[in-house]
Amino acid sequence: LAAAYGQTHLVTPHLDKFASTALTFSRAMVQFSHCSPSRNSFLSGRSPQRTKTYNFINSFRDKGVGENWTALPEFSKNNDDYVAGGGKVDHPGRPPNNDFPRSWDVYFKPNGDDGGCRENETIYSNVCPSDEPLSSFYDWVLANGTVAQLELASSMDKPFFIAAGLRRPHRLW
Repeated sequence: LAAAYGQTHLVTPHLDKFASTALTFSRAMVQFSHCSPSRNSFLSGRSPQRTKTYNFINSFRDKGVGENWTALPEFSKNNDDYVAGGGKVDHPGRPPNNDFPRSWDVYFKPNGDDGGCRENETIYSNVCPSDEPLSSFYDWVLANGTVAQLELASSMDKPFFIAAGLRRPHRLW
């Protein structure tokens, strides 16, 4: 992936191989300075002005907004692709139940919820060295769940769409 984006100082042979056959985005931008409106915009294909999502309370599935819109993963699911998502793809609970089962065949969550694996971990916790086992970190658990979904999907004889919403880095600003 690093080579796909001209970053020759990084060594990422597996991601580079994957990127050579995958769709990559070279001009991806966010439409809003907060994550929830941006996530709703990306998943619905509509601007925050259309989704009416400017905060962490609303979603594009709210009544009178986009309850009948087809979301990106839902489009794949409707076309018989295997569709799996995990972590913070949507803002937790927005839309309800992360739009499962409407948009996803499987929606996996580290430790069964959208909370952190470490005691008192939040998305804004400082990222510092730690002696804790890797399995105590949300993104590590999510990444392993994503790999498991990729392995499962690759064994199927059909296209797939898999999304993983990592929480780091995710700073207040």
